[in-house]
Amino acid sequence: MNENISFQSTKQHCCSYMTTYSNYDQLLQEILISKSQHVMIELQLFDDYEDLRLIGIIEDIDTKSGTIRIDGEWFQLNKVKGISR
Repeated sequence: MNENISFQSTKQHCCSYMTTYSNYDQLLQEILISKSQHVMIELQLFDDYEDLRLIGIIEDIDTKSGTIRIDGEWFQLNKVKGISR
């Protein structure tokens, strides 16, 4: 894993600057913008036990499978509950 990605685990709730999405199209639009501009993105992911944050640059998007690739690892879009650019 290189320095372009960091995976953080916290017990805190979503920060005020983090935008939450109930609409898949809005979430995908934000991810597409981030990918096209090659900027770091922070995603808050669902987890049963704690809040997880993924920070990195989006390398690829597979809309058919509903996944994004950050630093060579694939993550499910349905696990994303918040985003910050």
